[in-house]
Amino acid sequence: MQTTKNTITTEALFITDENVGLNWFVTDASNTYHNNGQKEICIVALGIRDITRAADYISVLNEFANKYSNKYFVFVTVGPVDEEKYKDVTNEQIDSFNQTVVAGLNSKWQIVDFNQFVREHTFSTQDGLHYAKENYIETFAWIVNSVKTQTITG
Repeated sequence: MQTTKNTITTEALFITDENVGLNWFVTDASNTYHNNGQKEICIVALGIRDITRAADYISVLNEFANKYSNKYFVFVTVGPVDEEKYKDVTNEQIDSFNQTVVAGLNSKWQIVDFNQFVREHTFSTQDGLHYAKENYIETFAWIVNSVKTQTITG
């Protein structure tokens, strides 16, 4: 999600970046969270890089969340691609990754189903992978609202 790279709100840190994978999360993302005051809420949104490494993500994400007590962690599912324009990954692979990771995350994680959100709305892409800027803005607002709802009711 290119427009929200490590965005900080007053209560949350939104960890995401373009063209990065598991190694980035282990090194940079973990340090970003630690160095930004360990906000009450940590929202993690991943892309399709390392989509075949769901088990590794589960291990790393659970280990990350277990380091911090009394914090709220949110996993944002990976969104679909336009398979007409983007041929490197299928939506079936993305769905499998999302299902595996969601099933493997421990109870410290809440889930925001971005994949379903995109499927229910009309999002345009330039290359089949990256959504239009206005879609990222809408998405960020929806994710923040979803997190606020979950923290109140969850």
